[in-house]
Amino acid sequence: MVVAEVPKLASAAEYFFKIGVEGKRFRPTVLLLMATALNVHLPEPIPNVGPVTTELRARQQRIAEITEMIHVASLLHDDVLDDADTRRGIKSLNFVMGNKVSVLAGDFLLSRACVALASLRNTELWSIL
Repeated sequence: MVVAEVPKLASAAEYFFKIGVEGKRFRPTVLLLMATALNVHLPEPIPNVGPVTTELRARQQRIAEITEMIHVASLLHDDVLDDADTRRGIKSLNFVMGNKVSVLAGDFLLSRACVALASLRNTELWSIL
């Protein structure tokens, strides 16, 4: 989901996803488990999506990815504000590539998350995230 035409920006955005991989899977996994648990009785059918279908599961997976992108972007920005050298014992992106690249990578992730969120065409989801 993280694709950029500027190689430096692409590598900066990918850097944070490659370190501490276990933690990057936790939030999306919990989100998907909750979605599975709550799919049992949908109060109203989602337009153009039947009960738990492949399409619904794909949308839920997309929401999990978007949530993680927003979270990672906030961490990139936080490390700049805190002037952090490390995050969880690993060199922070701002330490490795500088504040400017780190902020741009965070902004890039937020913009990609917004585009992905808009593609789901669900205004209620917009207000939640």
